[in-house]
Amino acid sequence: MIALGIGSCKKNNQTNAETRVQIEINTTKGTILVELYNETPKHRDNFIKLVNDGFYDSILWHRVINDFIIQTGDQTSIDAKPERKIGAIDVGYLVPSEIIDTLFHKRGTLSAAHDGNPDLYSSGSHFVITQKGPIADSLFKRMEDRINRRLAVYNTYHADSNASIYNATLKAYKEQNEELYKRLSDSVKSMANKLDTPVFFRFPKEHKEYYMKYGGVPFNDRIYTVFGEVVTGMDVVDSIAATKTDKNDRPIEDVRIISMRIVNDTNKH
Repeated sequence: MIALGIGSCKKNNQTNAETRVQIEINTTKGTILVELYNETPKHRDNFIKLVNDGFYDSILWHRVINDFIIQTGDQTSIDAKPERKIGAIDVGYLVPSEIIDTLFHKRGTLSAAHDGNPDLYSSGSHFVITQKGPIADSLFKRMEDRINRRLAVYNTYHADSNASIYNATLKAYKEQNEELYKRLSDSVKSMANKLDTPVFFRFPKEHKEYYMKYGGVPFNDRIYTVFGEVVTGMDVVDSIAATKTDKNDRPIEDVRIISMRIVNDTNKH
């Protein structure tokens, strides 16, 4: 596990006109073509490296929830026996967050998973494709409250007055001292919950309109890094999402990534 620093939330108001790297994901259900955002270069470059290394070849979609997401990234899933719980293992390093206001969790986006660490840094290998359909207008206020509560925890960790508890929590996290980490993180959450619900975030009008028309997962905004989107193959994503699963959300009949390959080499990265 690498050392963490303070995560960041960035705003990008400029259109990135550079050619986006496209990657073909060949699965046992069909082919998905995705492209990676240049606005999130750390995630883009890490993903390209893993693809070139063949990291994702033969691994399973281990977490599948219809009308929500499909997730992969645990290489130990390659030869996992039926009914074994998968998803606890990644590549052993984190990627600094690249949370950008203009990139949101619309249907078809790729976003990086994380384990709720104090800096919201991303797993080095786990990613999800958002599959959820249109969102009712009545749900947005509750989702904003959920995001703001989580941002309150983040800000409590990073307040100057809480440096000692942040450092202690980070140390417990890196040393994988789960008992101490839980105790400290619960303490921080308790401190955050005692505050009046702050308003750090509201959904932009255009994002709400998109979510209501096309779908996505709004309550993950500002918490996880979005780093790409599906170009073609959402029918394949929907087919994977519709797969019957066990109590751990693992498909009963394995759905596997056969291979990934870069289909346009921009020679810029």
